[in-house]
Amino acid sequence: MKTLILPKSFLIIIFSLILFSCKKGSSEAPVSPKVEEEKEVVKDPPNIYVVGYETSPAGVVDGQTTYSATIKCWKNGTSVNLGGNLGRGNAIAISGDDIYIAATLNEPGISFGSYTSKAGYFKNSTAVSIAEPTSRGNGIAISNNDVYVCGYDRHKGVVAYWKNGTIVNLSSTKATAGTALSIFVKGTDVYVAGYETTGTYAIAKYWKNGAAVSLTNGNNEASAASITVVGTDVYVAGYEKVGLTLIAKYWKNGTSVNLGDGNNDSYANSIVVVGNDVYVAGGERTGSIETAKYWKNGTPVDLGSGRANAIAVLGTDVYVAGVDGAKAKYWKNGTSVNLPLGNSATSGVASGIAIVATNK
Repeated sequence: MKTLILPKSFLIIIFSLILFSCKKGSSEAPVSPKVEEEKEVVKDPPNIYVVGYETSPAGVVDGQTTYSATIKCWKNGTSVNLGGNLGRGNAIAISGDDIYIAATLNEPGISFGSYTSKAGYFKNSTAVSIAEPTSRGNGIAISNNDVYVCGYDRHKGVVAYWKNGTIVNLSSTKATAGTALSIFVKGTDVYVAGYETTGTYAIAKYWKNGAAVSLTNGNNEASAASITVVGTDVYVAGYEKVGLTLIAKYWKNGTSVNLGDGNNDSYANSIVVVGNDVYVAGGERTGSIETAKYWKNGTPVDLGSGRANAIAVLGTDVYVAGVDGAKAKYWKNGTSVNLPLGNSATSGVASGIAIVATNK
């Protein structure tokens, strides 16, 4: 009988197959791959910019104390140096690292304690005058490095906006009074909100590229104070007087939504839209008592005593700028923060607010 001698390589293959079969039938649990624990990203708090003005005693005329107003800007509660310019800061826009402020600039008048006012704006601490007295700069928008300011120019008798200092007349030929209070630029389209009087009562209006859209019919006193555009939808906040009562409201594409219940005077000063949510800031007045508030989708949120002038939303946080008595302040999610005054000021007002995320 012959002895069968297998090659060494063949024996190695058989041994490997036996080991594989043993492992396949093993009851040991498979080893999971190591998973790195995800690190939580801590976001820095946003920068909060608030603009307004403070008033200080300026002297005594005929036994009466006169006051001067100084334009103010606060960043995270600390005053930004604007050079002590007299007037009122009315609205704010942030573009990159630059702060833009719509302002009414005051200059001393002929008699002591009097002032002349004219429309202008700030870029950071530099004041730019864009009109002659008497005029106002109420709203501001920045688009493609162009600066848009809206207001009115009584010297020329027009409701207007200025693009890089060049005036655009919005007034109708029948207008006897009016002003532009808010401006929004989207692409090549310029939207401006305000009011105009052509008869007995002021009519709430907005203008798109100079073409007027009336939001009220002139039978009641009304005004449009703030405008924003989302997609093709135009949102405008303001008020209309019904009988003897002011009713806060907003219009979406010309259709009005009442915010005030009609029991007390109410008004809307600012509007912002985030996704499907509509936020409007304003207030309500009962006799001499004024309550600051904002509405989210028509539901009121009371902020306490005072007046809400502007609103901004970042994520789930709601920021509102305004005034309570003599205190300039803002609220974050209903918690109030008083803003410091300087220059021997006795009172202040916060008129506009902008929130800038520091990281994303």
